[in-house]
Amino acid sequence: LVWDSVRSRVVAIESTPEQRLWDWDGTAWSQRLGGTGSTAATSAAYDPHRAAVIAFAIGQMREWDGARWIARSTAGMGTSFSGAPVYDLLRHRVVRVTAPNVTEWDGASWLLMTPPNGPSLRSAAAIAYDPVHQRTLMYGGLGAAQTLDDCWAWDGGAWTQVSVNAPAGPRSGANLAYE
Repeated sequence: LVWDSVRSRVVAIESTPEQRLWDWDGTAWSQRLGGTGSTAATSAAYDPHRAAVIAFAIGQMREWDGARWIARSTAGMGTSFSGAPVYDLLRHRVVRVTAPNVTEWDGASWLLMTPPNGPSLRSAAAIAYDPVHQRTLMYGGLGAAQTLDDCWAWDGGAWTQVSVNAPAGPRSGANLAYE
C-alpha cells in the first residue's frame, strides 16, 4: 500500500499473478487497471514530486502515473535490498537500502551510494522516511547469524547509528511508518 498524495488515494497492488491495481478514495475500493506487466511486485513507494507509484519486482521496475504503467530502467538498481523502498522528500529520490550501500532513483537513473561506514549486511529490515529530521530510518532485519535490533539513519550521504530508548527487540519483516 502507498498513499498517493496528489490524487488523495491509497493505492494497492495485488501480490497475485494478476497484479491488479486498486485505489481507495476514502469510501470504496476501485480497480484501476489490470496487471503491472511484470512479475509479482514485491514492494512500492510513492514519488509525490513526480506523482507516481514506483513498483518493484525481481529485476523490474514499473511506474504508475495514475493512468498507465511505464517500464523504467533498472540499470544500477541492484538485485537485492533490505526492506521496502521509501521516498526522500528533501532530495526527491526513491531510496532502496542494500545495507551498508544505498541505491537512489532520481526519476531518470539509479545512483549507487557507497558510504564508508554503516550497518551490517541484512535483509527484511523495517524502513521509513522521517520528514522532521529529513532522513531514512532502518530498524532490525536478518543479519548473517541473527535477527537484529539496531536502528540506523541515512541522510543521503552517510549512515549514523541511532540510539533507541525503548527498542522493540529483534525484528525482521516488520513494517515501519512515521507518524
